[in-house]
Amino acid sequence: MKKLLWFTETSINCTKKTEFGQSFQKKSTDLTKYLKVFTENKIWEKESYRNEYIDKYTAENLAQIKSVKIHIDGQGSSTLGWHAYESVVERYIGKDKIEKEKLLTSGMSEATKIAIVEVEYESNYGLIKNLSYEEEKIVEKTFEFLGGDNHAIWQEQNKIKNILCEFVQFYIFNLHLNFLTFGYGFNFKQKSNPIGFIAYCENEHVYYETNKTDLLSHYILWEEEYELLNDYMDISSKFWCKYISSIHFFLDALKGNYITSANFIKLVFTLESFYSKGISNDYISLVNPLLISSSIGEMKKFRQIIRKSFSYRNEIVHGSKVHNIKENDEMADLFFELKNIVTRTFAYFVNNGLYLKDNNSKLNHELIFNLFPKGIANK
Repeated sequence: MKKLLWFTETSINCTKKTEFGQSFQKKSTDLTKYLKVFTENKIWEKESYRNEYIDKYTAENLAQIKSVKIHIDGQGSSTLGWHAYESVVERYIGKDKIEKEKLLTSGMSEATKIAIVEVEYESNYGLIKNLSYEEEKIVEKTFEFLGGDNHAIWQEQNKIKNILCEFVQFYIFNLHLNFLTFGYGFNFKQKSNPIGFIAYCENEHVYYETNKTDLLSHYILWEEEYELLNDYMDISSKFWCKYISSIHFFLDALKGNYITSANFIKLVFTLESFYSKGISNDYISLVNPLLISSSIGEMKKFRQIIRKSFSYRNEIVHGSKVHNIKENDEMADLFFELKNIVTRTFAYFVNNGLYLKDNNSKLNHELIFNLFPKGIANK
């Protein structure tokens, strides 16, 4: 049995309420039981929600994986100094298993908090033998490294990484459904900066390589007292193997913590993707608040947010003005307000079983009329 450990940066803050206030926690989530669900629903046939790590895999590749866990470690360079990541790596892999020069290329010294994707899998291949820093300078050694079984192992590893990214996105999607977000613009980065490396372990042998990703770096405040993550995952796992365009736009908008007007536009696209083709912006701004509001005041607020979001979208898309979200406080606040509206709309689809009926299920006039047969007041 081999183990894969994917270390990357995360901005997920796990907190627990205590008598002294909120305390930060480490958090581990076991996703292993969803291997069976995804196998039954043939996840390998689904179109990916990503543009990276998309090597095609098969049912046989999925069957190789025996367990999947994601750990939010809670330690990083900001809490324990610039080399705090070394203690995290040591706990999971062991001291001096990885050359520090290579570890530095992963950007881990810049991580403010660390997430680890831990996977156990079976393989008929051995592990690739690492080249030392000095060996990498020898051309003959490099060509030898790229040939033979190493190429086949590398292909298998890429397929497994694709599967793991699917699990990571499944996990992060459900975290977004669980926890609404408000005014976290302070966490926006100045530039895109993916971080990470992967270690493959078997007995005492470790092969490692730089693999940078930002799939887990978007800020989420995980408040333990409001956690319903397993409930959400149990439901969404039933439709996850379907390709749903709204989920694609949503995850793309919330990938990483370098947020620009492009991310904002993708959130607007997500809202529009809930509706059938040809539905107007005015219709969406009228109907969507009716579906997700619990009061007239909330309905008016959501309608205003949606209309303002469409206004910004139109300015950007039609070239009237380029907005820098880091310099526009209203747009930054609007980003999170719109995200919460989109999240509530996802909840509406999930709670009404719309994705279980049809992965192309869209909101349209006919569906709305069926929902309100006696008038909205009697809903």
